[in-house]
Amino acid sequence: MIFKDADTGALYTKVRGERVLLPQFISESDDQPALWKGDKGLFVQLVNSNGDPIEGGGSGSSSGLAPKKVTLLTDKGTTGAGGQEAVGSYKTLRIEVWGTGTFTLQIQAIGVSGSARVLPVWDNTNNVFVNSNNITAAGFYDIDVQGYEKFQANVTAISSGGKVNASGAVIA
Repeated sequence: MIFKDADTGALYTKVRGERVLLPQFISESDDQPALWKGDKGLFVQLVNSNGDPIEGGGSGSSSGLAPKKVTLLTDKGTTGAGGQEAVGSYKTLRIEVWGTGTFTLQIQAIGVSGSARVLPVWDNTNNVFVNSNNITAAGFYDIDVQGYEKFQANVTAISSGGKVNASGAVIA
């Protein structure tokens, strides 16, 4: 559906409830905005602040970003960091942690310096921040990752024969 702004006359559509200005030019015949149209009609491509197309565009996200699944740890039985994931335009990392034996893991952000730093972790099951930012039990957790370059899970302790897993999604 196409709308016309009452004050400016600019033409726009709505994507997930937010206005998106449509490509247009001023018609010489009546001095009113007109749409650029392709052979197959009007096309609106969502882009990020760099002008790169946004993939997904899933529902439930006002930013147009679909949640992206991430796997941080798979049956990790040793201490150390798992793989790094780019933050991009996402805001929250929502993960499930589970495993065998006892374990301690931390979620770390990596900024432009390249240094990993521990982030606060919200325990969704118990509605509290975890003690000393250490995840020591199976459960569901949220971590604010917006504004960082990357994030990773780091196992700081694990019992002999133990394994730990962490996976979920980043959401806008």
